[in-house]
Amino acid sequence: MDIGVTKIEMEVGVMDRRVKCKNLIGVLIAFIIAILSESSICPNTVYQKAFLCMLALVGIIYTMFFCKDKSEKKIIYTVFLFALPFIFASLYTFVYGCINGDPLGVRFQAFTTSMYIVIDILVVIGIFFVWKYESIKIISNAIIFSYGITVTVGIVKYGIRNLWLYITARNMYPDWYFSGTFERHDVGVAVVPLILFFSCEIISKKEWKNVEYWIRILLLLAILFLCGKRSAYIGLLSGILLLVVYMLVKNKKNILSYIIIGISLSASFLYVYLIKSGTLQNMFEILNINSMGRLTVYNWFSNQYKLSFFYFGKGFQYIHKYMISGLGSELVNKFGYLHNSILQIYIEMGFIGFWIWLGIWMVLNPVVVKKIIGKSTARFYICLMVSMLAICTVDNVITYPLFQICMYMAVLQHSYEEKDDLYIKDVF
Repeated sequence: MDIGVTKIEMEVGVMDRRVKCKNLIGVLIAFIIAILSESSICPNTVYQKAFLCMLALVGIIYTMFFCKDKSEKKIIYTVFLFALPFIFASLYTFVYGCINGDPLGVRFQAFTTSMYIVIDILVVIGIFFVWKYESIKIISNAIIFSYGITVTVGIVKYGIRNLWLYITARNMYPDWYFSGTFERHDVGVAVVPLILFFSCEIISKKEWKNVEYWIRILLLLAILFLCGKRSAYIGLLSGILLLVVYMLVKNKKNILSYIIIGISLSASFLYVYLIKSGTLQNMFEILNINSMGRLTVYNWFSNQYKLSFFYFGKGFQYIHKYMISGLGSELVNKFGYLHNSILQIYIEMGFIGFWIWLGIWMVLNPVVVKKIIGKSTARFYICLMVSMLAICTVDNVITYPLFQICMYMAVLQHSYEEKDDLYIKDVF
């Protein structure tokens, strides 16, 4: 009897050590991502990309050799669908370049950008394969650690007093150089899908007393506030609104999803029309909204595209290559990116390509997710996509690695939880 107990205790001890070791490695992974994502420490993103490629190898190994369960394979293959718009764009750009020439090297830029999206997906798969339901916490830790480093560096450089001034009086100093110290573009928007995920967890599982989730949400909200990304505010409000609407609507949730998808598609094209016609600029002037130079950059490209069925685009990533080649004004070239992914997709992919891209995002993917995974994840995916589209109106988050990783991880973890029946499906 004593021997049996001893063996059981030894096995439990070994398991505990393995769990502790795995958790420690998870913290280390989060800390490395945090360091490599902090521009004051690693201004060159090549190190971040290299480390993400290493993590992606885990995803490749898992997908090729360890993913045996049929339902699990379906989920993994569904996540790869998120890269489909980029692969389509890359192929289209290749064909377009072969026909019209490619003096700016847009084809290569389109290919590398698309491949990095695939790498982001593989990173998510690799991390989830190892840490399962702790994965979203590892990613959120990385975001929290990263901004913790940002604040620490800022305090060391400027002191607590100036941090307080930044928090309380930054609106009085729109061009104040302290904002460059505390504002982080990728981290500032990456918090949005994480906040939406933890909020969805609380709503779906009715875990209103889950202290850990509330602490994480509060920390992520603090990062959101300190970064001051207005696009992130818009995205979060859009996502939270849809989560609440889905929670309140007891019946006809499918009809609600169709309405949301239809409005999202129509609003995206309407937004391009408002920019092209100059209506958006008039609205900003009337409301006295500071676009931070964005409208000037949008208008620079107004003579390069048409609102016509026969407009075929310039090729994916054309605008970025145009800017870094110095072909625009000083302001345009300084931007580097259009800071408007919706208009970018239209200019680069053309009228038909624009609708195909959005169709994959807002029609094909939700249908596939609903069929293979379930209604709850499909609705959560729609909330995330609408949130991302809202951010895309004034930002270029479709190429932000941390934002993409957070979004894919949120969908993947939600998928596994619904598969394992961890969600109260009649709530969301």
